[in-house]
Amino acid sequence: MILEHILGIFLVLLIFFHIAWIILLLKTKTYKKNFTPVVSVIIPAHNEEKTILKCFQSIIKSRYPKIKEIIIVNDGSTDGTESVLKSIKDKRLILLKTKHVGKAKAINTALKKANCDYVVILDADSIVDKNAIISLMGPLKKDKIAASTGIIRGIKTSNPLTWFQDFEYMLSSGFRLASSNYKGNVILPGFMAAKKNLIKNSFSSDTMSEDFDIGLVLRKKGYETIVVSDAVIHVDLPKSVKRLLKQRLRWGIGTLQGMKKHKKFILSKESGTIGRFSVPMQFYWYVHASVYLPIMLFMIYHWYNYFFFSKVVITDVILYILSITTIYGVFNLIYNIFIAHFYSLTLLSAASIVLYFISLFYVALLIKIIGEKKPSHIFSHVFFFLYSILVFIPLAVSIILYKIKKSGNVWIK
Repeated sequence: MILEHILGIFLVLLIFFHIAWIILLLKTKTYKKNFTPVVSVIIPAHNEEKTILKCFQSIIKSRYPKIKEIIIVNDGSTDGTESVLKSIKDKRLILLKTKHVGKAKAINTALKKANCDYVVILDADSIVDKNAIISLMGPLKKDKIAASTGIIRGIKTSNPLTWFQDFEYMLSSGFRLASSNYKGNVILPGFMAAKKNLIKNSFSSDTMSEDFDIGLVLRKKGYETIVVSDAVIHVDLPKSVKRLLKQRLRWGIGTLQGMKKHKKFILSKESGTIGRFSVPMQFYWYVHASVYLPIMLFMIYHWYNYFFFSKVVITDVILYILSITTIYGVFNLIYNIFIAHFYSLTLLSAASIVLYFISLFYVALLIKIIGEKKPSHIFSHVFFFLYSILVFIPLAVSIILYKIKKSGNVWIK
């Protein structure tokens, strides 16, 4: 009973969070696309032989009219990345080499060579939508805005694991967009445009999450970072559970490192909505994972023992598994409480039902704003609870490991 009350409290918190996100998302605005300065495109790369050419081609096909140069930094690749790059015949291409110094230092190296006042930085495993750069540059016309980022989505594959990740990316992009509408965005993930003079030599190697660190650095300088809802980029996603967990552990540790590094600013009055909303919201997920995950695993184990040692029919086992891994559980709960009257309404059951329908509205609103519907969304939505348990594991573990893990920004693929 105590565990159910604890879970109920966490779900009530999530209800309030979703309501806040929805209110902020309703304030989403579009920026004028009348600011097109000459730009340098920067692409740091390490072992990207399978994706770098597609990334480069997406830049070339972009409708942005003033791309002066495309600087690709080959950071100690040991695969065929260099051969692929040498096969590209384009006068705008500038190739640089670094000795596996990490993404942050690779970007700093490119910034020193960049000849334009405005830069676009993106990961080598991504594909840019044709209008993305035009949309991304719009906010930078304002003096107070230092950088902008867009909506991150996954590249379509037949692997169901990537469907979940794409769905999750949409949800997390929604949070960043909501934070941006509240002037609280601090994350510039994998795709950003910026004023070069404000970020030159500013990417640091002392955390594993340079996209979070650079956002906080710019906010400490008094500038805003904006999320643009119609600037979309598609990224390559981990296709195995092992790679996914490894990626999320790095993200989890890196974000905590960034929070610790900028702790004084985050806790100060100068941080504004960052300290009151954005960063606390990020930290909440660590607490949520650390409490929610053990309780859920304990409850699953408890019911597993019940089914294993009791004489129950196989259909009951199947229905139970569906109830804890899919949205069937919510509708089964509604039926048993309000129609069959088998269960009484509790804090946990009430919160579960309300949270489901509010989150459903949140997803529908995001799809409307972002404007990209996929059949895989239905599958991901139905089974998303099971996936969320998976990604909570590295998030909870990162709280322990970040204290003993050495800081660093050298990527491994």
